[in-house]
Amino acid sequence: GKKTVFAALERSVNTIPVQIVQQLGFDKSFDFVTNNFGISTLERDPSKDLTYSNLALGGSYKGITNVEQTAAYATFGNGGYYYKPKFFTKVTNQRGELILDITLDDQYKDLKPKVALGEDTAFIMNKLLMYPIYGARGTGKEVKPYIKNLNDMPFFAKTGTTNWQNDLWFVGGSPYYVATCWYGYDSPAVVNDNKIALRLWGSIMQEVHKDLPKKDFPLCSEVEIYHYCAETGLIANSGCPIGDTGYYKKSYKPRCTAHNGSQTASVSSKYDINATPSSSSNISSTVSGASSNVGNSSSNVTSDITASTPPNSSQDQ
Repeated sequence: GKKTVFAALERSVNTIPVQIVQQLGFDKSFDFVTNNFGISTLERDPSKDLTYSNLALGGSYKGITNVEQTAAYATFGNGGYYYKPKFFTKVTNQRGELILDITLDDQYKDLKPKVALGEDTAFIMNKLLMYPIYGARGTGKEVKPYIKNLNDMPFFAKTGTTNWQNDLWFVGGSPYYVATCWYGYDSPAVVNDNKIALRLWGSIMQEVHKDLPKKDFPLCSEVEIYHYCAETGLIANSGCPIGDTGYYKKSYKPRCTAHNGSQTASVSSKYDINATPSSSSNISSTVSGASSNVGNSSSNVTSDITASTPPNSSQDQ
């Protein structure tokens, strides 16, 4: 049956992203992921990554690194800006003397963030990605105990599991940081605990945020809220069977023509599944990364945290 994108992301329904790639095509989808989000491991080959399973569901031929995944997801809280990730800014010795300063490196010192998404698209994606955590049937809802005492800070996230449960992913962020956690084995094997990546992510983010004041994601003036038609999914008119409310770009407001009726006005607000946001927010993107072995030498967990400052922001992170 028909399903909203909210519900699809909340429950990790794979048919919806496959339909999106079908509409866009392999080449356009490939270019968008590699050029806009800095994913370098994909290969433009029908026998490798130009497939539905790889482009729509993430089953890439060579896989994806935690660092690149983290930097990509940071755009959903950064107003659509992508920052090239880096592991550190400077290194000093025990006397405080500077040993390394990455800001002097030619590849970083003049590096500016690039626009990966429109501000309106990033805002809508941010809202959509709250449903895996806060939705009643969210695949990431078990992370809530880790973040519930963090001053009602809003978080977004997405879970990921490969076939036969050989790889477990959890990636998500707050207005301060984005983190990615992967759990699996050096030689692919079933991971029996299907929530271990989620719990590791939750433990890390709980510690990182415990003394931080509440901050919210920014609002976007280019997005409006409308009721949609329960049958077509387009913006409802007075003759439509009314569904829930959804977010729409001011630049693209598809209205239902299957039913006769007068146009309806936008809704002043939408129930936020986690909390009502304010307009004072920054999300970060300098990367500090960590990787460690868990258990024995054949079981690994890796995690990366990304923090960044949006353009023209004077707030320290």
